[in-house]
Amino acid sequence: MELSYLYFPEYHESAPRPDSTGVSLRPLCEKLSGEAAAFCGYFIGESYLAGNSRNISGAFEECSIAGDHQESCATRLGQISVSRIATTEEKALSFCAQHAGSLAEACVQGARKGRVSGFAPAD
Repeated sequence: MELSYLYFPEYHESAPRPDSTGVSLRPLCEKLSGEAAAFCGYFIGESYLAGNSRNISGAFEECSIAGDHQESCATRLGQISVSRIATTEEKALSFCAQHAGSLAEACVQGARKGRVSGFAPAD
């Protein structure tokens, strides 16, 4: 619930939400350090996608320039978003190769985690 404002603009009207305007959360994360930076970096791709719902390639691009948080960002994006779209291993491999660029392996691992965790729709 602490991060609900990142995804639901009506949660707190005055909270800054770079994702709801289509702007990346990455610049905010770059100002943080330690555990806060790692936690923030984990959500860069998902927050970008919240404001740019049809641009998953752009979300992976944001992950790819997220410094030390590239892998966790792409894995999270794969787990939450890709697993819903690419519901099999073969589909995930193809989708991630097409959209995730250099982070394709992290994308596939995330999609795999998403299917195991129940994020993917039932066939």
